Amino acid sequence: MVGISHTAGILSLTHILRRAGIAWALRVYGLLAFVSGALGSYLIRERTPARKAQILDFTLFRSLPFCVLFAAGAICVFCLYVPPYFLPLFAHSIGLSASTGAGIVAAFHVCGAVGRIAAGYACDKLGATNTLLLVTTVNALSM
Repeated sequence: MVGISHTAGILSLTHILRRAGIAWALRVYGLLAFVSGALGSYLIRERTPARKAQILDFTLFRSLPFCVLFAAGAICVFCLYVPPYFLPLFAHSIGLSASTGAGIVAAFHVCGAVGRIAAGYACDKLGATNTLLLVTTVNALSM
């Protein structure tokens, strides 16, 4: 739900930006993000009761497999959060319009939403570590 509203926000942000300016475009986008996030937070339910635990368990860093997975996760998510900020600049540099750049960013986020849903199902069937290995291998080969 948040991914869909984020994509809709990106597409509408371009039109609001042209008509009302950057200040109002950011206000509208912030309000859209707040409303969709608040709605999602209100509707989510815990599947299992929360247990008392430390906020951070640094003893996990004594395990080499955990450290390798931690490093791989840190590197892999880099490609999820950096490209959307440069896609409009890239689109402009190759002569595309601002609305085409916004459409590219929206498509990027739709593909991310579909991929997250598919990865969730894969985690249920194959296990989280196997899915991470599979997705990381596919990402490395596609790059």
